[in-house]
Amino acid sequence: MKKIALLLAITIIASTGLMASGAQDGAEFPSKAIELNMSWPPGGSSDTQARVLIEKAEAALGVPVAIVDKSGAAGTKSVMATKMAKPDGYTVMWASGGQFTLTPQKIDVAYSIDDFKPVLGITLEHTLLVTSKDSGINSLEDLAKMSSVSYGSPGASSGPGAAIGMLMDKMGVQGDHVPFAGSNESSAAALGGHVDIADSRTTIVDSMTDLRVLCIFSSERSALLPGVPTAKELGYDVVLESYNGLYVPKETPDAVVDTIASGFETLLNDADFMEFTKNSKIDIYGADKKALESKVRSEAAFFESYFAN
Repeated sequence: MKKIALLLAITIIASTGLMASGAQDGAEFPSKAIELNMSWPPGGSSDTQARVLIEKAEAALGVPVAIVDKSGAAGTKSVMATKMAKPDGYTVMWASGGQFTLTPQKIDVAYSIDDFKPVLGITLEHTLLVTSKDSGINSLEDLAKMSSVSYGSPGASSGPGAAIGMLMDKMGVQGDHVPFAGSNESSAAALGGHVDIADSRTTIVDSMTDLRVLCIFSSERSALLPGVPTAKELGYDVVLESYNGLYVPKETPDAVVDTIASGFETLLNDADFMEFTKNSKIDIYGADKKALESKVRSEAAFFESYFAN
């Protein structure tokens, strides 16, 4: 009887250990609400995208998903809050790639992509190069023939500013940068002839119809603007895409990461979300965790080298 009791005790202890291990690895995840740390202010593009998406994600995951406003400090507030969070899958961050690739080149930060596990790429927004239809600049070929140009962007070390700066370097054209508060303002400046060229977005050129789009700084043409060539296909290897994705603290179990990814991934093909992105003039990205991490790391290395020179 003592042997039987001992064996029973050992069996119970072993089973309990397996259950704990299973829960730790994500077998019982999720069992409570998930918080989504939002890097950008309420009402903005990212916040709006996330709110549309989580309505469906909650049903797929079986628990509530609450957006938590962590905007501020150029997106670093959200990154640091997520880095310090318990790595159990119940804190997820919505962030743009630039928070890992460009922001560290502009300000000192206490984080890197090494502190996180990418989960899933969500959406992609494109940076365009525009000019006024009255500027006389009809193509990148025309631009390359100029000795100097003035260009507007949200800042020389912003994503759009860096993209145009790199293009000028590759063309051998002197670029005189004029900073603006945002892409709306820089686009308006180009429209009014206050600068020769500027960055813009697909949503902006829809409303400023007298702008000419010279190229798109993406890896391939966008279905939103199929007639607009990429800078790369025109001979200038400048790719800068604004992509949004989900990230968790680095110690989060892989099984938990996969559960979160699967809860959101199928929704990217949801008819309502596809209609929303189409109307919002943004593309669905949908990169898996490995592709997202690879993109972030390669861009981080590129910009570190670029700004060092």
